This record gives sequence, C-alpha cells and structure tokens, in this order.
Amino acid sequence: MAKLEKRRMDIESVPFSIRILTEDIENIIQSKLAQGVGFIRETDSEIPEYLSGDPYRLQQVLTNLVGNAAKFTQQGSITLSVKISAQNADEFALRFSVRDTGMGIAQDKLETIFMPFSQADAGIASRFGGTGLGLTISRELVSLMGGELRVESRLGEGTEFSFTLTLCRCEKKEEIQNMEDITPCSKRCNILVVDDNPDTLKIIESALKKHGVRFTLCQDSRKAFDLLVDAYRQKDPFTLAWLDIDMPGLSGVDLAKKIRADHNLNRLRLVACTSHIEEAGNPDSPSHFSFVASKPITPQALKRILEEAGAGYPVEDSSSNLNGLKLLIVDDNPLNRFLVINVMKKLNIEVIEAENGLDAVNKISENKFDAVLMDRMMPVMDGAEAIRRIREIYDPKTLPILAFTASDSQEDKNVLMSAGANGIVFKPIVYENIVENLCRNIFVK
Repeated sequence: MAKLEKRRMDIESVPFSIRILTEDIENIIQSKLAQGVGFIRETDSEIPEYLSGDPYRLQQVLTNLVGNAAKFTQQGSITLSVKISAQNADEFALRFSVRDTGMGIAQDKLETIFMPFSQADAGIASRFGGTGLGLTISRELVSLMGGELRVESRLGEGTEFSFTLTLCRCEKKEEIQNMEDITPCSKRCNILVVDDNPDTLKIIESALKKHGVRFTLCQDSRKAFDLLVDAYRQKDPFTLAWLDIDMPGLSGVDLAKKIRADHNLNRLRLVACTSHIEEAGNPDSPSHFSFVASKPITPQALKRILEEAGAGYPVEDSSSNLNGLKLLIVDDNPLNRFLVINVMKKLNIEVIEAENGLDAVNKISENKFDAVLMDRMMPVMDGAEAIRRIREIYDPKTLPILAFTASDSQEDKNVLMSAGANGIVFKPIVYENIVENLCRNIFVK
C-alpha cells in the first residue's frame, strides 16, 4: 500500500485487447465459482481489437472484483461487462462493471466498503476470509488510471462495482507486433515460476504460453529448490527462477539465499516479484536478484524476464576486473539505487549516490569517478541534460556513462546516445547487463 499512498506507481500505456483480457479473467475465475453459479462475459462489439492502456493493472482490478463476487455469490450469476459509454474518432470511454446476485451490502455499510481492513460485516471475514484491502488497492489503481470505482448494492439482492476509463484506439501495427512477439529467444528459455497464489500463476501461465516459452509452475518454495537441483543434475537446468517474495514459510528472499549458497545453482538468474515493492529494498534483505518487478507484471518487465531467461544458463564472467572502481549511480528512485549498490558491493566497487541530474553534475565536479550510471527520467534535471553537461567536461573514453531508460522507443535511444551516453541499459534493471557494459566501456577504449 505504501507505494500507492505515495502515488508513485507508473501506469503503462501499451496495446492490448479487451477481448483477450476478459477471456483470461473468465478462465481464472471458473474454478472459484460456487456450484451452479454462472459467469457471463459481455463486451461491446464496437470496441476496437486493440486499445492503449495498462492491461496488467486493469486485469488486477477486474480479477479482484470478480473474485470478491465469487466469494459472496452462492447462487445466480456474475457478469463482467465492458460497454462503450462515449466515443469520438480515437478515444473510447468504456464502462467496466462486475455485477453479482450475491448477498449484497447494506446501505449504511457502503460508505466504509473501500476502507482498508474493513468489510461490510465482520462476520464476512471469518466466513469467507480476506481483509478488504483488495478493494482499497483496486480503488487506488482505478484512480491512477483516470477513473473512479463506484459501488451500488441492495442487501439480499446483489452488488455492482463499476468504473469508466477513457482509452485510445491503437493503430500502430509495429507496437502491436512488439506485444505479440516479445522475445526472439523463447526456445532457450526454461523458467521456474514460484508463487503461492494460484490466480497469479494462471496469469503468468497464460502470458508464457503465448510466447512459446518452456516453464514450470510451483506453489511451494521448498519444492521449488528441489526442482532446481533435479533439473541441474539432469543437465537440463532452468535458465531463470521467477520468485514471489511474499510467500509463507520459506520466503522468496530466503529461497534466493538458499540458491546463492548452492555451488551448482549460485549463478542462476533470479527475478523477484512482489505486490509490495518496498519490501524488496529492505536493507535487512540484500539483493540476490537480477531485478525486482512489481505485481502485476507489465509488458516491459515480462520482456526483460524473457530476455534474461533466453540468454541460457549463466557462465562465469570477468567482473573481477571491476574490482576497486568508483561509480556514480544517478536515479531518483531509492530502491533502484539500493539494488545497484548491493550488487556492486559484491564486486568491491565503491558507489556514490545522486538523486537527480543536477546533483550528479555537482558531484562529478567535486569527485573523480570511473563510470556513471544515469537514469533518463528524473526531476530537477533529467538524464539527457545531465549527460550533455558532463560531456562538456569529460569525453566518453575518460568517463563512460551508461543510461537507464524504461522506454524502448528509438527516439529515446537517439536522445541519450546523442547526449553522449556510451550505452543504454533498459529497465527493469538487469544487473548482469550493467556489469557487461561496464567491462566493455571501461576496459575497451
């Protein structure tokens, strides 16, 4: 919740299909319906095949609303509806609603239904489980996407949650192609996905199947370790382990520590996934991961995961050559800085932090660095402007600069390279890529 309360979550704008999204939700919810309860999916036929928006946050909200409806509906039906409420040439105002014929909510309880850790009736929590926190998060996500989550209900008759979002028609065929063909390395992927939440596993399974990736799903972290060991012994090792941090018993962080302590598995690429991204940056839990992704997984994060998995089983590198270097990490996100520092410490690299481009320029004027890691988007002064100012003092051979960016656009790449960056590392940050770029740019001049 902390990340949402700070209003810092990044909302994606990528091509997606309403039809595919609602079909995925229908597949997920079938096993949760009470016997005899029907599920109805209604989508306006005039909705374009592809729209631009944030499908993963939207799916998170709708899956939560449909899941709640399934909990409280013992007979009748649940309807997921997407209708056009207004439109012009390129924009569509879509009304999303989830209706059920369940127990309903008393009118005097509706005002508190979105409050954290509250439900309409205290007995509901003991009977059906849950804290009500999902509705609070759903309301915040809808707000961040530009809508307002509303509820209408009559006790004993049923409930309807609804919101309206304005989404743009997607006509850029190259963007759609990028979404449908996310990685060229799928044949080399062998991914172990570890998450105790069956709904999350179904979403991940659906995404990986679309890209022809070989994978194994596991809900138990201790069993996951045995699967990793067995696969290595059979000379068919996993190329990446995708770990949920927030698991009962042996957590994702503890499983990562166990993997890193194993002589045969310690080079395995690990990706952390969590709904509470701030927990991954806890100083008591040093980073063992290539990068940390927030739930629900965005298309860009999935692309990085598949690229990592497609690189094959890791081999020893020459990172020892970086021993004793002094780096400047420039990023307004403290979690990104923390993760970079943890990795670099293991290589005996000294790291100095800067929160924005202006801070970086000032630190470079006062200190000598061997390389700079520079984020693209920052307040006060962005990365491109900071690189241009640094290049007035140091040339690319004297002070290599690696730029971070979450954008795959050629325009962004051109801006950074024209400013004077030696190379670009895409977010979410893959730390093996940083080491590789540092070796190439510092020692090959």
